[in-house]
Formats: sequence, C-alpha cells, structure tokens
Amino acid sequence: MATRSGVQGIDIPTFRVKRSHKKSRLGCITCKRRRIKCDETRPCCDRCNRRGLDCAYEELAAQAPITPDSLSDQSAASNAKASPKSKLSSSAGPSPTADIPLVVSGVLEADLAQHYLAHTAKTFAETSLRAGHSDSWHVMIPSLAYTSSPVRLGMLTAAALCLHYDTNTDSTQSTTYVQAAYLSGTRFVAESSQQLRDWKSVDLPANLACSKLLCVLAVAWFRVHRSEGTTIPDAAAWTWLQMLQGLKTVHFTISESAQQVGINRSGGPEQKVPVDDDPLQGQPLATLQRYAHPAFSLIQQSHQERFDALHHALLNPISDLTEQQTTALVSATKTLEDLSSHICTGQVRNLIRTIFFWPSQLSKESMDLLINGHSLALVIHAHWLMLVVLAEDLWWVSDMGRSGIRDIVGLIDRLEMDGDVETLSTSLHWPRQLLDLPQSDADPRY
Repeated sequence: MATRSGVQGIDIPTFRVKRSHKKSRLGCITCKRRRIKCDETRPCCDRCNRRGLDCAYEELAAQAPITPDSLSDQSAASNAKASPKSKLSSSAGPSPTADIPLVVSGVLEADLAQHYLAHTAKTFAETSLRAGHSDSWHVMIPSLAYTSSPVRLGMLTAAALCLHYDTNTDSTQSTTYVQAAYLSGTRFVAESSQQLRDWKSVDLPANLACSKLLCVLAVAWFRVHRSEGTTIPDAAAWTWLQMLQGLKTVHFTISESAQQVGINRSGGPEQKVPVDDDPLQGQPLATLQRYAHPAFSLIQQSHQERFDALHHALLNPISDLTEQQTTALVSATKTLEDLSSHICTGQVRNLIRTIFFWPSQLSKESMDLLINGHSLALVIHAHWLMLVVLAEDLWWVSDMGRSGIRDIVGLIDRLEMDGDVETLSTSLHWPRQLLDLPQSDADPRY
C-alpha cells in the first residue's frame, strides 16, 4: 500500500513504484483467500501444489468455453441454487445480476461493461448533435442493461467489437474479443428479435435501445466480414442491409408508441409531443466541419453533375428492367439526391443516421436489384458509398465506403470488357476520383 510521511507539512513519497500488470480474477479459491497471485495452473496451481493445500477453482472460471446452450444451462443451475430470500426478491422484479455469466469466451463481462462506459458509448454518442442522443448511449442503455437481457447482450457485443479494433487485430487477445462478440451477439439478435416480435408497450425503452444497437452492430459486423474476404458480389455483403430493412417497421412502431405513451427518443418520460423521425429535417448545423474530410469538397462540388449523370443513365432504355424496377431506381436516386443535398448544406443533426436513412428506405425492387448485382443499381449504390466515406473515421464503419466503391468499380469494369452492360464509366467517374483522395485526419478514437 502506498503511504506518505509528512515532514513540516510537506508530504514525501515513501513508496516504491510497482510494475504495472493486468489483474486476473480466474485464480483458484485458495489463492484468492490468501490474497496472493495464482498462476492458474489446472487442476492444481503451483502454490497449492508446493504447500500441499486443497486447490479448487470457481465453477464459472473453470468451465469449458461458453456456448449459447451452456449459458442457458448456467442460468437454470443458478436459479436452482438460489436461496429462498433471493427467490422472493426475484419474484418482485427482474434482478440486475440474473442470468449474467461472469465470463464470455474468456473475457470478463465487467471488463466489457467498463470499456463500453469508458469508450464505446462515446464513439456512438458523438456522431450526433441531437439533444438527448448522448444520454441514450451513456445513460439509457447501461441502465436498461441491469434488467433487460437483450440490451445487456447488445451492449457487451458492441464493447467486445470495439475492443477488437482498439487492440492489434492480429493478436490473440483481439481474436478472443471477436469470439466474445460472436457468442453474446448471437444471443442478442435472437433475444432482441423475439422481444420485438412479442411487442409490449412496457418494453418500449428496451425495444428502442435494442433497435439502436442492432443498427450499429449490423454495420460493425460487416466490417468483420470484410476483413474475412467478403466482397460486394457475395450474399453475406448485404446482411447489414437486410437487417436495416427489417428494423424499418420497428422504428415506425416505436415512433407511434412513443407518441401515445409520451416517451422521447432518448428513452426518458416527457409530456406528449410529436416524435420527429425524419433525419432530413434539422437545423443548419456544421456537423461535417468536425470531420474535415478531404472527400467532402468533391461530394459537394460535384453534387449536381453527378446526379444529372445518374438521371441521364436512368432515362436510357434498359432492356433487362421492368417498368416497376425502373421506377424504383428513379425513386431511390431522387431520395439519395435529396439526402446528399442536405449533407452538403449542413442540414443534418446526426451524420450517421442521415447517411443510413437511404438504404433503410429502399423499396423491395431496388433492394433485390442490389443483392442480385444489377449494374445500374450498383452504380447508384456507389454514389451512396461516397457519403459513407465521410464516416470512415468511425470504428464500426471504417473502410465500408472505399472498399465497396472499389468492388463496384472492378465489377463494372469487368462487365464492360465482356460487353455485358452499356458503358457506365461516366457515372462512376466521381467514385473513382474519391478512391484517390487521402483518408480522414479525424481522431481515430471515434
């Protein structure tokens, strides 16, 4: 213990500096009681072996790698061992620690929760200037995590993925974080989906929290998939889009319910007020100045010319498209043009929400054309990815914009060489230009 002795009112340090080390809570019970370091050798640690002491490890620390099935078994076992007093208290309401495993794939939940509060929540909150947006990540979600299993799992998944990218992605520890994210994320998607299907007004704050986490994690997992070799032509490259499409109905239901019960978007009670769900209606705030992205000038200056070229391409007869499909692409292009205009003029309160508004509003026809790799739909998508590049300093977005544009340019070039499509080089001129621009100089912590 560090101590100080005073001499004539002056504090003089008398302690020696200890070498920093990472604490571990996985030692044996005997070493923990004796308050000494355990080497965690199983079945008997070295200290207990040399002293002839009984050596045992706590059940959660010594168990095999946790799977979703084993987590449910743990929950049943812990409930069976609960004392009458604990059973009585649990019947009155959900316990903050009920069904919470201490370890997920070798990572302590306490460490994940601490990282979420210290860093992950900040990376989500600072993407918006909307009042109350920060509270939803810093206050609402951590508070709900005590009583809502889906929210807790989503929060831990986000923290695990954030830790993966905060550390060396080639390290063993980084791989452990991805495994932890996979285990908690699998349960999160299953439990949150079930909760959203079994809609109850009392679960409105938890459903709002889950929908926010699902949106962010859908994009974050796509970054993991890209690092594993997934590209635009692969079906797995569109999982994030399908998830956003599925959440469109959820967001509408949340908005309707929020108006009825008087809950604002940050999850707190307030007077009955209409919920503004249109991200394009905001005050002229210079939210993009904090990113100071080199691509912004290109996007802003080429706005009119780019969309004139896209509309011209849509006016040409396209033999392989039905009238309904053509109408869907025209509508998607017009929506993207309006959205891009709002970003170029600073009419946004949340850059990420504004950018991802476009794919969430795509019609079924447009979405099918994208997933099936239709050339014109991919070119339109490339112009949306130019906006995504503005957010490449965010860890869960990263190179989604540039890698997507690169995939589309390469695919269209190959198709044109084979004579399978009419020339679309004019419409891809600006996405190509963007690939040559340097990346953002923004703080990489976001």
